[in-house]
Amino acid sequence: MEILENIGLFFSNLLNNFFLFFSLINVEFIFTETSVHSLTGLMPIIGYTIVFVSLLDFIFSLIPLQLQNPAWELQTIGGFIQHSLAFLIGLGFALSRYYRDNQEDIRFYETVFLRFLRWLLLAMAILFLTATVLVFNNTQRVLRGFDLEISGKQTQRVAEIQRLEALIGAETNSQELVNLGRSLGLKPEDLTKPAPELKNILKRRLGESKINLDKEVIQAKNQRRVGAWKSAVKMILGLVVFSVTFILIWFHIGRAFG
Repeated sequence: MEILENIGLFFSNLLNNFFLFFSLINVEFIFTETSVHSLTGLMPIIGYTIVFVSLLDFIFSLIPLQLQNPAWELQTIGGFIQHSLAFLIGLGFALSRYYRDNQEDIRFYETVFLRFLRWLLLAMAILFLTATVLVFNNTQRVLRGFDLEISGKQTQRVAEIQRLEALIGAETNSQELVNLGRSLGLKPEDLTKPAPELKNILKRRLGESKINLDKEVIQAKNQRRVGAWKSAVKMILGLVVFSVTFILIWFHIGRAFG
């Protein structure tokens, strides 16, 4: 019984000391306005860091320059759109200082830097709006280049089929016809047929190859066209949205400076 009484006394003293300790903590002091402001004061530091890194991303996206290369220009514009999101988040953190009750800690160099960012935002908005036309034109150029490339490959394959057709018409050696049939993937039972019949089978197979080639080319062009324009529409919408956002921020920063 004495052991149980000692255990009960231990836990009783432990609870009393626990409540006594937390009764001495000033909870109101922890969440005072000053402490909250000191924490929110970190947001501009984080924001300027993100802005600076984003600006570096913009610069490095241009290196090395490949102007007049539509594929590179589209890729670069897409990179600008991706970096713009982080840039806006950092800018929002940086501008949080202006929406606090006490603005006396706004430093002179910070004000100068934000004035620079304001006009940079306007320049970026103009460039982004101009880039919408570039996206449209470069998408057409890329598709024209793809069409020329795939048409060139189609011409080469058609020429090869015509060469094989001429070879079949002039070939009299049955073994050569059998070898050609194997290369075209004929069934084993077709390879055992007489030479005249085998020639007809080979000619039909080459005719089917021409038809399938035309279908494959049309399908490849349609798929590439749909994918390219889908990507172009997404980029154009992103450019317009970011341009409007940049202009709104430019306007509000200018109004804050008076």
